[in-house]
Formats: sequence, C-alpha cells, structure tokens
Amino acid sequence: MSIATLPLVVFVGIFAGIAFVNAMARWAATVWEMARTQREDGSRKFSFGMAASVSAFTSGPWILLVVGFLAYQLRAKPWMPWFIGGAIVGVCFVVNMLLSMYRKLNEVKGKNAA
Repeated sequence: MSIATLPLVVFVGIFAGIAFVNAMARWAATVWEMARTQREDGSRKFSFGMAASVSAFTSGPWILLVVGFLAYQLRAKPWMPWFIGGAIVGVCFVVNMLLSMYRKLNEVKGKNAA
C-alpha cells in the first residue's frame, strides 16, 4: 500500500467513527424516548419490552452488526489499523465535543440571570 493513501484511509476512518457515534446516539435517543410510557398520573416509566421492539426497527443494532461483520472480515488488510485508528480519533473527537458542550450548559445553568 502506498504511503500517500494512508492519510486518506485515516480521514475515512475519522468520518466513519463520527458517523458511528451519530448512529449509536440516534438509536439511544430513539429508544429512550419511545420506551418511556406515559402513566395515568402523568409520570413516565421505562418499558424494556418497548425498548426491545423499538430497537428492532431502528438502524442502530443493524449498523452495529454490519460494523462488526466488516471489522471481522477486513481485519487482515494492511490498511485496517490505520482505519481503526482514524475511527478512534473520530469517536474521541465527538465525545470531547459533547463533554465540552455539557460542561458549558451546566455553567450557564448555574449562573444567575441578574
């Protein structure tokens, strides 16, 4: 493999990592919203049966299966460590961004409006 293609493989890995985190977050948010059933008194209760049925019809678990299958099938390719490294960098980038946004929101929420 050419040394010139390694940055491209890393970039595609970063993009894949960001897309993977996006898909997993979408899946978790969908399950969380749909599985909380409304009670008569207005409170909400989490239903594991509803979470399982919603998960079957969202793309999250299927993306996990495809990623796992592709990682297993392509594990011996010489460019795969570079791709995985890029994916890890992409995941770390998104997690860092989310944590910094969470901290800033908590700072703003704690300040006095006056």
